[in-house]
Amino acid sequence: MATQAVGRILKARLAPTALEFLDRTTMTCVRDLLPFTPDEAIQALLLIEVDGHPHDVQERSRQIETFCRETGAILTLVAKDAAETEKLWRARKAISPASFRLKPHKLSEDVVVPISRIPTLVARIEAIARELELPILCFGHAGDGNMHVNIMHDAQVKRELSAARDAVRQIFQVVRELEGTLSGEHGIGITKSPYLRMELSEAAIALSQRLKQAFDPHNIMNPGKIFQPPPGTGLEPPA
Repeated sequence: MATQAVGRILKARLAPTALEFLDRTTMTCVRDLLPFTPDEAIQALLLIEVDGHPHDVQERSRQIETFCRETGAILTLVAKDAAETEKLWRARKAISPASFRLKPHKLSEDVVVPISRIPTLVARIEAIARELELPILCFGHAGDGNMHVNIMHDAQVKRELSAARDAVRQIFQVVRELEGTLSGEHGIGITKSPYLRMELSEAAIALSQRLKQAFDPHNIMNPGKIFQPPPGTGLEPPA
């Protein structure tokens, strides 16, 4: 329901300066940092900020609150002052370190899907978490479809490490099915390079390799961080 409200807010052109989403697992990590005690029935949180002329801010805030209530919000709160606003943002910024309350290790991904597909993405990730029996956090910049997915696990437990790697592959498959992309902020590097062919064709990769060769003939800029040999060649990195 929270992710459905995102689409309505943006479609109405209410132009929030921030529109952040926290799923239920994320909320458990920062529960004690929030300026209110979330009811157990609350399964997601939208952190929305608007700025501008006071009258305009008041009117847009009212409309945003209406959209949230109409899509099933149990509770809507407006920060009373700058201190309360800061406390909300402090909780948002604390998500990454707080996630280690769940497990000692994480695989962190930054995927993007069309905004209308965010509800499906969140539901599918929750299903993957249940199937693999791992806590998976889904949070981030819902206003542009850029979601952070943290797969929490204990790398010393063989089953959990294997399940975490499987979760990455499954989540990327879901993202591609939803016409999304594998990275919104961090780009393709060492850990994502084995999955690049899920999104790009061999022709597109070959073109990119030729461009890199033209500008970096001695391969001294980030060598080996993006392009990996095709699967099945025996040269690809170990899983």
